[in-house]
Amino acid sequence: MDKETLILKTQIELSTHRVKVIKAFEDADVLRPKEIAVMAGMNPNNVSRSLGQLKKMDLVMVVSSKGRARHYALTDKGSYIIDYVGDSE
Repeated sequence: MDKETLILKTQIELSTHRVKVIKAFEDADVLRPKEIAVMAGMNPNNVSRSLGQLKKMDLVMVVSSKGRARHYALTDKGSYIIDYVGDSE
């Protein structure tokens, strides 16, 4: 694992909310925050906050937006890092 991947993995794993949100994308390519909240058993406010943090890290992106409804997907970087998140290496 390269240094950048290790740093991102560590930043994600500092928050159990970020881990739950990014791991939700293992089961779906595109998700709405409400869907993530249900899948992860989280408060929607925590999901939105975590998505914002992951977006700043360039790990998720908004793929469509109609009014307040947004759909999120992993970026290429997010698709790569998801395999390392939660591993003990």
